[in-house]
Amino acid sequence: DELHEKARASGVRIVPFCGYDSIPSDLGFWWVAREWKKSQPNEALASVTALFQARGGFNGGTLASAMNMAATGDFRKIQEDPQLLTPSGVTAPPVRADWKAPRRVPELGLWGAPFFMAPINTRVVRRSQALASASQELAPSSDYTRAVYEEGLGFRSLAPALGISAVETVVESLPRPRGFVEWLSSKIPQPGTGPSEESQTSGFTRVLYLARGERGSEWKGELFFHGDPGNRFTVRALSESALCLAIESERARLPKNSGVLTPSTAFGEVLLARLRENGVRMEALSPA
Repeated sequence: DELHEKARASGVRIVPFCGYDSIPSDLGFWWVAREWKKSQPNEALASVTALFQARGGFNGGTLASAMNMAATGDFRKIQEDPQLLTPSGVTAPPVRADWKAPRRVPELGLWGAPFFMAPINTRVVRRSQALASASQELAPSSDYTRAVYEEGLGFRSLAPALGISAVETVVESLPRPRGFVEWLSSKIPQPGTGPSEESQTSGFTRVLYLARGERGSEWKGELFFHGDPGNRFTVRALSESALCLAIESERARLPKNSGVLTPSTAFGEVLLARLRENGVRMEALSPA
């Protein structure tokens, strides 16, 4: 809100959310919409559901950020406003409520559960849709800005999905006095600490996407990366995003856009290609 218009007027690109949050959500949705247009040119895209699976560990700094958001009420503010990041003066994208309970996604063979980052990731995607509604160059397809995006965690069985949902419900219902948050912060890994090298290397990042059309057609895709989400995928994605701006030949190919942007509206195809060239697999799982 403070910097978008200033940055746009001066031709500056400010691009947060360039790690595990929120590239698999934001660039993933952009990519799915583009692939849908190729496979189903005569049917509008209605919705995209993303299910996240991962193995890795938490960094103390990441947990400290989460504790600070809990203490200040910032996370609750995010949850309460589904259009929090949507700029004014543009068409607001459609909204589907954040998940609160398990749900079966039979097309992907998984149970879905609430994902604690979804209230942030979905708002980032909606900002991309809103920015694209004002600039045709940013939209990978004509129906991109009208499609609904939602996401959750993916599990092969119902039990862990129920467990995650129960924990989410309890955490949301608890009061968050600063004293309690400070006490809890002292009991968890501290900034500067993180998972072992072995844990980072043996981890993985996977997102399964299910696209549905207005007439019932379906398309499935997958993002996969060998390595811990926070310490391998985020580092790779953040570095490749920076190189999109730092390398003159890459910068020249970016969308003519400025302001406080998202990964898809800032980098689009340039970042997608760089990620694919550097270990991130993004491919269709089946024909529509």
